[in-house]
Amino acid sequence: MGRLAPTAIALVVTAGIAGCGGGHHSTQIPPLVTTGSGAGGATVKTTPPPPQLEIDASVPSTGPDASFGRAELNGMKLALANAGERAGTYTIDFDWKDIGSRTSGWSAKTLAAFAAKSATSQDAIAYIGDLASSASQVSIPILNTAGIPQIVPGSPDTRLFPTQAAAGGQHAAPVQTPTNYVRLAPSNVYQAIAILDWLHTTDPSCTRLALPYGADPDGEDLAGLLARLSRSYQLTPIGYQAARPIAPGSSAKYMQTLTRDRANCAVYSGTIAGGAVAVTEALHEALAPGAKIVGSSGVCTSAWTNPAQGGVIPTRTEPDLDCAAPGPGLGLTPAGKFFQTAYKHDYKAEPEPAAAYGYEAMELILNTIAELGQEGNSRASVLNALHVEPQSNSVIGSFSFKSSGDTTNTDYSIYGVAPGGSLKFLRTVRANAASPAAGVASDSGRTAS
Repeated sequence: MGRLAPTAIALVVTAGIAGCGGGHHSTQIPPLVTTGSGAGGATVKTTPPPPQLEIDASVPSTGPDASFGRAELNGMKLALANAGERAGTYTIDFDWKDIGSRTSGWSAKTLAAFAAKSATSQDAIAYIGDLASSASQVSIPILNTAGIPQIVPGSPDTRLFPTQAAAGGQHAAPVQTPTNYVRLAPSNVYQAIAILDWLHTTDPSCTRLALPYGADPDGEDLAGLLARLSRSYQLTPIGYQAARPIAPGSSAKYMQTLTRDRANCAVYSGTIAGGAVAVTEALHEALAPGAKIVGSSGVCTSAWTNPAQGGVIPTRTEPDLDCAAPGPGLGLTPAGKFFQTAYKHDYKAEPEPAAAYGYEAMELILNTIAELGQEGNSRASVLNALHVEPQSNSVIGSFSFKSSGDTTNTDYSIYGVAPGGSLKFLRTVRANAASPAAGVASDSGRTAS
């Protein structure tokens, strides 16, 4: 599938995020010329407006997960502006909704209402959402009913795709068989392999791996995979259980167990909203000084790493924090480099990983509509094109979608902490047949190559 010219990306100037409650954003295109009669019989040139399509998106732009949502929204707006807010002959009405909750990351009630509104909109051609798998479990059934193509930028829980349900967590059943959604982020099986490969190659002292996880399905699913696959890397899993700090000191008993069992490194699987900062600070106290702590994609944002944004505050020595995020490093591809330049120009900041996935989700829809021509207003045609057209030269690399809707991409990148608390790219890890856990992962119907 074709891509917008990279040289155009660096020239884009977009507006900042609109109010937190969401909003419409469409371009007024000069009307096409037709003729008609005006006052006194004079000939007046008028035109009907060009056809318009609606793209909806659910974004947690307030609350604990706001750093992810705002980055994602910035990426979507950048892609829309780069396309002139059009897709082929269609103008685009972009309607996004803040589904953030100040206590739990996102609001199920707000999300369900917005997805239902999208499902009944005659103009809605596609929907972008959601970042959290628990949120996607709410939106997917509603949008499936309406047949609206859904581009899921995140949601790595393996159980979103029933063929991958065997080796994840044990408490949540797979959602209904997907019919109209595709996922951009590789599943948690590849995140688990990337994290374990990273620990295996960079920290030989890591032998007893603590595996606390949060209340969200993504965290539980990833922790289950890490516990299962860690022995392939000669790691002993320690403390594979939920760590959900409700009040200060509530996880003290769990941390005492880690100290007793001599855990010397840790992976926290969860979200900012699930208490990631508090758990990480407690891990820092429980583990040996300098022990490596790796966060999952649900915490890979400066809101976890930067104390000025409420992130982890070191209590002894500076903690060795890394985190994983889907996709290759932006500086590794021409499209990624141009995206970095455009994003920094518009938003005066380095893009965090979620921004690239918001950008790709929007660009993917716009390009698909444009290349379909007169069929660009057909939901069925858009969905079919998404499934059959490979994507190349994108900001997240080259990929296609399997028949299930899952991506063929397997890349996860590892980020460290730069001075001041911002994320810095360290390495992209691509799961392949050489990964120690590849054969184990494939046993459950997952391919790791």
